[in-house]
Amino acid sequence: MQERFANDESFIRLGPIENIIQNQGRDFVGFYPWRVNDVSYRISVRSISPHYQAVVEFINNHLDRVPASSPFHRTKELILFFLIYWIINILVAVSSSVRKDCISTLLPEAHPDDISNKLYSLMIAKWIKKYSYSHKDYYYALFDNDP
Repeated sequence: MQERFANDESFIRLGPIENIIQNQGRDFVGFYPWRVNDVSYRISVRSISPHYQAVVEFINNHLDRVPASSPFHRTKELILFFLIYWIINILVAVSSSVRKDCISTLLPEAHPDDISNKLYSLMIAKWIKKYSYSHKDYYYALFDNDP
């Protein structure tokens, strides 16, 4: 953040920036003395040049702390999302009846309405697509990667 706003009483400073400081620590916010051109609203290269290495180190230190993968959250709703997507991905194209059999075998307590809602959400998110052929609907994943 631009150094001149470090102590301002603004929505950004007292809202999102203060939230980061309170929840993650002061070292997660960097204040640097760059200037912005009044006409083009672009950072003045001369004003940031002496601080370039410090900014790069700040960013790299935080990137190094980001975990390579995120943990699998075992909430019931997420499990159903992941299970539906995984089944569709593994089977390449799956009919509704086969999908229902797989889900009921692996997660018998899953309610049909929840499954329908998750399928709809996965289609809205463009993770899966439905293809209708003859008297059946088939679902397939839009990505080749193993989820």
